[in-house]
Amino acid sequence: MKNTPQKDNLFNKISDLIEQSRSRVLTAINSAEVYTKYAIGQYIVEYEQQGEERAQYGKQVLQDVSERLTEKFGKGWSVEILKLCRLFYQIYSPKIVNTVYDFKKFQKKKKNKQLAKK
Repeated sequence: MKNTPQKDNLFNKISDLIEQSRSRVLTAINSAEVYTKYAIGQYIVEYEQQGEERAQYGKQVLQDVSERLTEKFGKGWSVEILKLCRLFYQIYSPKIVNTVYDFKKFQKKKKNKQLAKK
């Protein structure tokens, strides 16, 4: 069958749609991955801060959690990964909180300006 401009156009539209969809899927997966690792880090930090006795056993706790996660979900949940999740949370938690706080302040100022114009 001979290609025509109409067939080429159809092919290009479908091809572009598939590429855009794949890009969106990757973005969604990356966002979910970031959220998951951040939340895991938060859970670990909160657990470790509950008391001095628990903090002493932190290494064994992460080892146990790692083994159980690996058993349930497969590779990718080593003690090192869990430590990196904790570090990720510790580094970015203050920045995320400040960003949300700054955004809320911005929204409040914007709303007050709109009310003042009326």
